[in-house]
Amino acid sequence: MRENDNNILVDSEDTVRIDSLKDEKKYDLQVNKQYSMTDIPLDTLASNFRNNYLRTNKEELLKFNLIEQEANMIYPTNALLAITGCLNNAKIRCSYCSSECQDIILDSKLFEGDLMMQIMAVEEFLELYMPVQKKPIMKHTLIRHSIPAEAIREGLLNAVLHRDYSLNDETIEVKLSDKALKIISPGNFPFEITRQDVHKGYSFCRNPNIARICKELCVIDDLGGGINRILYYTNKFGLVRPTWEERYNRVELTFFRLVQEKEYPYEKYDLSDNEQTVITFLVNNSYRVCTEDVKRICLVKERTARKTLAGLVSKECVEKVSKGPYTFYRAIRLRRQNLI
Repeated sequence: MRENDNNILVDSEDTVRIDSLKDEKKYDLQVNKQYSMTDIPLDTLASNFRNNYLRTNKEELLKFNLIEQEANMIYPTNALLAITGCLNNAKIRCSYCSSECQDIILDSKLFEGDLMMQIMAVEEFLELYMPVQKKPIMKHTLIRHSIPAEAIREGLLNAVLHRDYSLNDETIEVKLSDKALKIISPGNFPFEITRQDVHKGYSFCRNPNIARICKELCVIDDLGGGINRILYYTNKFGLVRPTWEERYNRVELTFFRLVQEKEYPYEKYDLSDNEQTVITFLVNNSYRVCTEDVKRICLVKERTARKTLAGLVSKECVEKVSKGPYTFYRAIRLRRQNLI
């Protein structure tokens, strides 16, 4: 099987089973005669199409299976209704919960309308309660991070693409607390697909037409790679591995906001602001850094970046590795204390 430009070895029985599931007509491709075209706000969709050199005329909508024509009547498919937010359940509820009890809601918003606009609104809501810490907490043993925006976007897109829109009155829920972020999507894993299937690299989408439109609008880069991208970004950021669980006919994705507990071995050093910023970067990025990284994260010129790294070398916080264009610096004391 081909997945993300890689050849993946799969069992023949699994391939037959999954291919048979793909032959079933998906809910998002079905015509919905409860709505007329006059019920659908096409302005936002038309704008998104124009930005990607597409049109929302009859021929284009037919080509993308967003409408179907029967005799002289034109009806929308569920894909068009979902993308434009016309389905009653095509909504996202976002909540900020108390750290002591998930049932205590401190703030909550329900987002409706165009699905992509909903995702952007959720991201803005999360930014209010998930600020980025740019300096290390020198007197604590835990370092709290926000969750990388790329991972959050992938998690929200996965919920939108893979949720079960046939479940009436069931909306996507996003719950943020001080310890975790949960994205809860209505419906179990699609049909007979299991979590093990997903991790083997099988690409299967409950709503292929919605996914296709997102691909055409450049909202997603490729299909079937969302989970791998989530794992990549959270691992790169130094967060605990996220989890996926099926509960009460829902799939629950959990991002953990706390990194594993680590002693901070630099408290006794008088570090400058730039040096502290570099140490934070080291903790979050595999304990290695180069001059270009320092220039970027500290917003300084090359001379200051080199001076900052030289200061950390003299304080025995980092050591220089290799020479020339391949030079990088790695943390010494974290390695000596077996913390990586």
